[in-house]
Amino acid sequence: MSGPYIITSSKSLNELPDILANQKIADTIQVLHKDSKSYRVYSIMNDEKMKKLIIDELGLQENQVSVNYTKLFIPEFF
Repeated sequence: MSGPYIITSSKSLNELPDILANQKIADTIQVLHKDSKSYRVYSIMNDEKMKKLIIDELGLQENQVSVNYTKLFIPEFF
């Protein structure tokens, strides 16, 4: 499933890794928003593949990063 995702790191990491510094990761996502705790991105890659890519490329453990599908809130106008 493609779509918007939130990428966060666990509390065991002092800071969120710079995922955009890795070209393989950067080529698969479009960053919608970044703050100190998370990235909100859009990707055609599904959440499991994206998490595996981040873990493999950044040398993280399975429990150090999470990738969760999220719905974008679009208000309805009448």
